[in-house]
Amino acid sequence: SDGIALQLGERVYAAWWNDKNNSKAPYYYPGVVKSFKRSGSTLIYSIRFDDGDQHPGIEESFVIPRKKYLQESLKPILRVGDEVYAAWWEDEASKEGASWHPGVIKGRQEAQYGGRYGPICFYNVLFDDG
Repeated sequence: SDGIALQLGERVYAAWWNDKNNSKAPYYYPGVVKSFKRSGSTLIYSIRFDDGDQHPGIEESFVIPRKKYLQESLKPILRVGDEVYAAWWEDEASKEGASWHPGVIKGRQEAQYGGRYGPICFYNVLFDDG
């Protein structure tokens, strides 16, 4: 966050370590700034992650504003009206044997929780063949 305090309630992506010693590279997950304090010249954030987990002490270099994180991530954000190729399954119970067809996004719903590489979205697609 470059030394500038993020706002309380601001949506962010923050580091989460899967090992107790924080010795491995962190994963970044979506959450909200609950509080912050200054420790010397460093800001320390308390983050509540979208899945309900909390971390009370994450250094500012491991907290990224949501918009900046999404702009730099690899996952594209698709919008209503975008032309896409989308998967189609003849049998919805089976996720095997999908075929891909051109269409247009007609609706988009963002899940309440997020994913590691951006929001989890569900799309309604109108396929070109109807």
